[in-house]
Amino acid sequence: MPDASDLGRLARDTTHLLTSLQRSLEDGVEVERCELATIRRLNDSSLQTGDGLIVSYRVLLRDVSRQRQCVQLYGGHLGADAAAFYQSFEGATFVRVEFGPPLIYVRDLSLVLFAFPNDPLLPHLAACISREAVETCVRNVAELGSGKSSRVLDFAVVPLKYDPGRGCTCRFLVSLDGSGAGSAWELIAKTHKTDRLARTFETMTRLWADPACHAGQWVTARPYFYDRERRLLWQAALRGRSFWSLYPNLDVTCVFREMARVAASLHASRFAPAGRVLTLLPERRSSPLAQTYSDLGRRHATLLKRLEARRELVAHVDPTSLHGDFHPEQFLIDVEQIGLTDFDSACWGDAAHDLGRFASHVLLKALQRDLAPRLFEEPLEAFFDEYVCRTERPGVRPGIFWHVAEQLLGRRIHKLLKQATESPRDKIEQMLGLAETYLTRAEADS
Repeated sequence: MPDASDLGRLARDTTHLLTSLQRSLEDGVEVERCELATIRRLNDSSLQTGDGLIVSYRVLLRDVSRQRQCVQLYGGHLGADAAAFYQSFEGATFVRVEFGPPLIYVRDLSLVLFAFPNDPLLPHLAACISREAVETCVRNVAELGSGKSSRVLDFAVVPLKYDPGRGCTCRFLVSLDGSGAGSAWELIAKTHKTDRLARTFETMTRLWADPACHAGQWVTARPYFYDRERRLLWQAALRGRSFWSLYPNLDVTCVFREMARVAASLHASRFAPAGRVLTLLPERRSSPLAQTYSDLGRRHATLLKRLEARRELVAHVDPTSLHGDFHPEQFLIDVEQIGLTDFDSACWGDAAHDLGRFASHVLLKALQRDLAPRLFEEPLEAFFDEYVCRTERPGVRPGIFWHVAEQLLGRRIHKLLKQATESPRDKIEQMLGLAETYLTRAEADS
């Protein structure tokens, strides 16, 4: 049976996959490009399969006769049991897609692909991008001309973020006919396998109602409607592009300072759900790090003990409304303003957590993109300095450094392992070094 590293190599063999996809398409349709979008280890027991990976691909297709292109998303299961998994769906009913079959078995790669929006672990996804879903939104949103005054003439859907089996975010371009609304609207809709977006909608509604969050040069998306039947959250679209899509063609230090000002303003609000509290150092789970690299596993365990020993740095702090998943990719950057998105993880806890999460995410992305972490040392220091200046809380620094180390030793290091890259050892070693540096700073500044 192939291990995670072998499966990772198969998942990244997009050249082979491109050839296999071409054989599955009708004449006159060509596969121009195939990109691996997401990859993670399989941990969903509902599939009743063995070890494997969940992957997604963005495939650029070209219809030669009509001289047009389209991007088709595919989610898939990759593993030794792919043949049996494929057979379990033979005869099933699928949503038709513009090009090719909705279900594809790539034997040589041990891969089963489902053309978006077909997803066995997210069965309500197709209903989320239907005309009925759009019409339900229009009927319930006054700004869109709710009631009988507005009618959906046409709409187009562009998937922005798709995590097979978990959730999806799409942009909708909707044309309306009616006296109560403009002719065209751009909306964002998110769905998840659970109903957690109901809580997110309530959080966004509280935040939108807080004048403090509209006083500066940053905005949040206006929440419009939560469709409980489809687990679908509708919100206004924000202008701008993501940080990493603009990098390196932007002033990183300047942008990070602006994001720190957003954090300071956000932490002055009280938008987080009542009773939802941040949990630090979650329950111990068996880490594959020690099994894969025993020496790095021992070093990791030693650093975790040091981290636990200095837990008092964050043990007695006043609870603050946290974003919960605060990092550069949660922002949309525009010439006139920046917009903050994704409040799914909002909770109460130590304000330093948001800043530590921000820094650890930057360092993770640097390693994933083969960038030297030192490139972000000065911008991150400017980020910390700006937050301290805005909040007048110089004593927060040890807590920030502790949270950076905690994030690097937890979610971030496991992220590198879950990517199933061929040889993540060097990057993991660098991340351990960064965690040790920040932990030492936390100890020295306390």
